[in-house]
Amino acid sequence: EPFRKEAKHAYFDMLKRQSRVNHATKACIEFGWRDSLPILQEVIARPRNFRCFQTAIKARRTLEGNPISQEILDSENALLSTMRTNPDAETKRKIESARQLLIHSSDSEAANLAALSLAYFMTKGNSTPVNEVGIEILQLRPRQSTIRFLKSLMGGVQNGRPKIEAMLLEIENAI
Repeated sequence: EPFRKEAKHAYFDMLKRQSRVNHATKACIEFGWRDSLPILQEVIARPRNFRCFQTAIKARRTLEGNPISQEILDSENALLSTMRTNPDAETKRKIESARQLLIHSSDSEAANLAALSLAYFMTKGNSTPVNEVGIEILQLRPRQSTIRFLKSLMGGVQNGRPKIEAMLLEIENAI
């Protein structure tokens, strides 16, 4: 940054190679390059890893004029609070509200993406509570759309397939 409009070809090349996808998508969004949508679809169909997949979906939706709602983004952030030990009553209320919003959201793609992001969350500390809430949300969301979402990611992802397979198995075996 700052991004340069005249470097459009370089940003598109970065997307095609899945190199610095986060920077390339920010440039596409900043300049409103809707002609990057076919490349973003390729990244989504065959992502190098989950982060590339997540970044490409968010960029695609923004460029299509259907960004992920702030409500879903805020819920995902609120659920990171599950790492806190002994949360107060207000934090517990926010966590449950965020959890319910993601479980019942009609925006299947965004809610599944947020839950999967939580399931993938890593930190130097104990990220297990966050990972567990992500898996739990995926298990409680509408089963068929969640399974389709995970299978589409698993079918194309280049790195991290075993983790996605394990999550899919947990979702399929959930009662």
